[in-house]
Formats: sequence, C-alpha cells, structure tokens
Amino acid sequence: MEEDNMANPEHLAILKKGAEARNEWREQNPDIVPDLRKANLIEYALVGIHFTRTDLRNVNLAGAQLSNSNLMYANLRGRRMTK
Repeated sequence: MEEDNMANPEHLAILKKGAEARNEWREQNPDIVPDLRKANLIEYALVGIHFTRTDLRNVNLAGAQLSNSNLMYANLRGRRMTK
C-alpha cells in the first residue's frame, strides 16, 4: 500500500544537509517529487527551504522553523504542527 511508505532516505539525507544543499539539489532535479512522507522533523531548522511540490503527507513539523520556506504546491495532508 503506497500510504504505508516512509520518506525516501536519500531525500531525507539531502534535507538534513541544510537549506543551501537541499535547494541546490532541488534546482538540479526539478522533475523529482521529493518524498518526505511520515518524516519526523520535530524542531528542525527548515528556514529558507523550498518545499515546492514536495510530498509532506503525515510529516511531523512540530516546533520546526519554517520562516522563508516555500510550501507552494506541497502535499501537507495529515501533517502535524504541534507536539
């Protein structure tokens, strides 16, 4: 079942490198839909990250810093924003 899948480990590793690395990867791979489903991003500093067209279903963003992030067309269905 597709809904049971977790985040793509490669996409999560790129995100953990920070905004500059993640956004550069995104520019180089515009046709990939980043898959961060069910990722636990509690209190992550996600400032300035472009999440355009990213699959963020059921992601936990409680306490995450999202200022200057772009969430346009991101799939945020089922996401958590509080602990």
